[in-house]
Amino acid sequence: MSRASLTVLLLCALKGSSAALSNTSSVERSEQVCSGSGHTCFETTFFNSAGNKFSIGFALPKLNDKSGIMIVNASIPLPYGFISFTLGTSELNNTKRVQPVPEMGMFVDEAIERENDPPPLNLTDVRAQLSIQDGESRLVPTGSSNTTVSALSSRTADRVDIIVRFQDSSLAHMPIFTSESPQLSAVFSLNPPQCLDRAERKAELYLNGSIPIFFTLNGKKARSINFDNMIKDVGFNP
Repeated sequence: MSRASLTVLLLCALKGSSAALSNTSSVERSEQVCSGSGHTCFETTFFNSAGNKFSIGFALPKLNDKSGIMIVNASIPLPYGFISFTLGTSELNNTKRVQPVPEMGMFVDEAIERENDPPPLNLTDVRAQLSIQDGESRLVPTGSSNTTVSALSSRTADRVDIIVRFQDSSLAHMPIFTSESPQLSAVFSLNPPQCLDRAERKAELYLNGSIPIFFTLNGKKARSINFDNMIKDVGFNP
């Protein structure tokens, strides 16, 4: 079955064999994580994928907003290949075939490993793409969307924290935008992205060996009352 996901990727510059994860993957908890001022909040789900702990936080506009905009805050342990999450679930179309749903992805061109006192994250290396699963455990790029990486994105000795604004009005019908309790899934993969066109910032992502973790997003908590102000607080123009 095809999956729709927003995919956060690193290590696009590397190519190598895939690595399988054990089946000990689960949701640890979900909670609203706010800045010290309390003005910037993400409804955040914390995952454990075979000991690799990562989190994905969401900030959304009002329910059924037609702009298809959201802000995502992902925290990922190093090293890794990519993480992904679905924007909803695949459905059957009028011909009773599974209707694939577009996905959005981000990746960083340069390989990043754990290191003490690391240099700042190079934001110019962070990429974004729309993707779709092709039925062969592979996410392939399908187009482009309006994605912007926040200057507040950063890295530590053992983690990368990326904040990105995603906007695509053609995806405003997806459950993440229309449901108060969208059913989603997330994946942590050790497979390095396979770059197709560095100039166009695209890559193929291989899902083999990855274990999807299913979760329900609390859409009500993810919807910020002051969404436009929050966009500015995390470094974007409204």
